[in-house]
Amino acid sequence: QEMGFDCVWITPVVKQFEGETSSGTASMGYWAYDLYKIDESFGTPEDLKELIGKLHARNMCIVYDFVANHMGPIHNEDMVKKMVPFNETRYFNQLFRGNMSFNDYVAKASDWPPPAQAMWSQS
Repeated sequence: QEMGFDCVWITPVVKQFEGETSSGTASMGYWAYDLYKIDESFGTPEDLKELIGKLHARNMCIVYDFVANHMGPIHNEDMVKKMVPFNETRYFNQLFRGNMSFNDYVAKASDWPPPAQAMWSQS
């Protein structure tokens, strides 16, 4: 606040994919796996409420970043089954999938269009 800011913008805090894939690791808030939970690495629901309360007490606002256009990573159907609430492959864009199985579709490594996974990270 002393720097002239009147708002704090935080990374998405929803539950992330845990582990590493050929696409990298999830630690930035953009590989959501459960939209109804807060990832432990970002704190607890109580921590978020406390942050919001303290910002409001300073007459500051918060921008809660939320990614609405993808979940991820997605490398096979089993990964999709673990996602909440979008745990079925029908929820994901599969442009030009043709006769491919979902697993074959998301295994594509080149050519256009990219598979259902929308985020690439080499963190």
